Amino acid sequence: MERRIMLVAIAVLTVACTAPAGTPTPVPPTTAPAVAAPTPTTAPAAAPNAAPTAAPKPTAAQATAAPVTRTSPSTASVDWPQANFDYANTRAATNSSISAGNVGQLGVAWTFGVAGGGTYGTLSTSPVVVNGTVYLQDLKSNVYAIDLETGTLKWQKLYNADDLGPNGPAVDGGKVFVESNVQTVAALDANSGAEVWSTQLATVDTQGIDQQIAAYGGTVYVSTVPGTGRTNFYPGGGMGIIYALDEQTGSVKWSFNTVKDGDLWGHPDVTSGGGAWYPPAIDTSTGMTYWGIGNPAPFPGTAEYPNGTSRPGPNLYTNSAIALDASGQLQWYQQPKSHDLTDADFEASPILATVQPNGASRNIVVGSGKAGYVAGFDKRTGELLWRTAVGIHQNDDLESFPTDSTVTVLPGSNGGVETPMAFADGTVYVPVVNAASTFTATKFTTADVTNGTGELDAIDAATGQIQWKADLDAPTFGAATVAGDLVFTSTFKGKVLAFDRTSGKQVWMWQAPGGINGFLSVAGDTLLVPVGLASPPQVVALKIGASAHATPQPSAASNPPAGVAPASSAGQLTVGTPASDPLSFDTTTLNAAAGTQVTLQYTNNSSIPHNWHLFEGPDANSPTIAQTSIKSGPGDLETVQFTTPTQAGSYFYQCDVHPTMMTGHLVVH
Repeated sequence: MERRIMLVAIAVLTVACTAPAGTPTPVPPTTAPAVAAPTPTTAPAAAPNAAPTAAPKPTAAQATAAPVTRTSPSTASVDWPQANFDYANTRAATNSSISAGNVGQLGVAWTFGVAGGGTYGTLSTSPVVVNGTVYLQDLKSNVYAIDLETGTLKWQKLYNADDLGPNGPAVDGGKVFVESNVQTVAALDANSGAEVWSTQLATVDTQGIDQQIAAYGGTVYVSTVPGTGRTNFYPGGGMGIIYALDEQTGSVKWSFNTVKDGDLWGHPDVTSGGGAWYPPAIDTSTGMTYWGIGNPAPFPGTAEYPNGTSRPGPNLYTNSAIALDASGQLQWYQQPKSHDLTDADFEASPILATVQPNGASRNIVVGSGKAGYVAGFDKRTGELLWRTAVGIHQNDDLESFPTDSTVTVLPGSNGGVETPMAFADGTVYVPVVNAASTFTATKFTTADVTNGTGELDAIDAATGQIQWKADLDAPTFGAATVAGDLVFTSTFKGKVLAFDRTSGKQVWMWQAPGGINGFLSVAGDTLLVPVGLASPPQVVALKIGASAHATPQPSAASNPPAGVAPASSAGQLTVGTPASDPLSFDTTTLNAAAGTQVTLQYTNNSSIPHNWHLFEGPDANSPTIAQTSIKSGPGDLETVQFTTPTQAGSYFYQCDVHPTMMTGHLVVH
């Protein structure tokens, strides 16, 4: 086994010697491996479940959301027309009227509750704003069109199909393009929500879609990833494939397999990888698209193939920046991390920028990802110009892990640059997650983001030098967003923060009614905040001059303090998840007598799916004693009866959906 690990390390070093990081890899002008073209289905004019012609009744979630507070319409409407504002992915509304001088006047103009829920919240990307309408998709694939000024619903299309995210709409040519389920792309009429066409891109369970879509000039851009959901992610044989679809018909124009030559590096029954999470940057003058690509798997390895030995070599084109021409042919690629063992995707939406190093103008592409590095590439050739580390780094450059002990790694599997960057006036703004994972040669733990921290870093796009860094008390999964002279981000704990773009000084903070792992959008004098971890999940519109207060969070007194078990009668145990802290148990210790029958009640007051699972031992590798069903709240009550072990001791419990964040012990006396 040690020799096998050493051979892998030698193979990686050999690749590094033959293709240095700073050298672009030339690509012959050959067509990407052929992929069978899916067949689009055109919806009839009066398709079943088409959007209603009149404003529909609110969903249950909308009915329980905070009341809508309306303000007078502004004199002009400014759009946020793409997922990341523009096709260059700058996320920079520099003409917004929001500024350091008036940011303190932001108030809640309206809130809009959504119906769907997901594993880590409900809203995982940016709302898109076109011609005064906000288009939004939740993690049940439901699509909403909302009036920007009033917050009232114009139409909705409820697909109720689970999606891990980050999913979201694109708007172009009078249509809204969305994932209607984890394997299908649909086009909706932007005015009515009626489905125009539907194309199933993936026909096997080794491929699915979890990307916010892009659309430009008659073409829809979307990628599959390996797998279809939380319980079927990175299965053997899964490959991510990029598709270009015709906006009018949904037919496939071209496709590109992000696994080089469609060859899964040795053992396709075990290995998988590639695909894109986020929309590409699009050069509207040439039709070139620039993508960030995900990681290979299994990571770090399996018992039979430790340290990724099922997939020898660099595993191209995973963990790469790639440039495709208008016909889908690869022009260049750069792979910042080859043969990745730590889930270090290079997934962030690339940014197109023009900089002036040494006074000479140069067009560049800026990429980043979960490895915690930001890189600048020459836009034409792919040459690596600079590479800058952000966040905390520890043991992340190891080329193998031991089989019999754990190694702490930073960034962990949910760390580094998880969400989109922003760019304005020569500076890249980078949201960073500092959360650790532990690795062996065959296993890893998901990074515990509830105990992690964050950063917002400003980098000179011409040189890669860090200009300033703002430390945050929680991970930022909220991207970076520029409005006027400010840059905004948000944290997993629900803080929305504004910093002076030049100095990095924090000038404003607002506490949202729940945690945030979606991205802010800016429309003129309005900041749209997707609060996916609130109960109910909702979009909050903060507008200059609005005076309404935010929806109050549930009182801390309504839930027992964390770590303290609620009072229980004999044979009765209670545990819950509060709406105010939706990724936690309200107690980490329960007590019971040995060998007695007890009834446990688990109440989930969050909108996120959870369960309670007790094991007959110190960890989740032990046999099961009892478990509840995985259900979403709020107000879901699950009951399970079981007999406690006859031997006194401490017995582990967890939520199976969030096994590193939600844990505790039943102490048997």
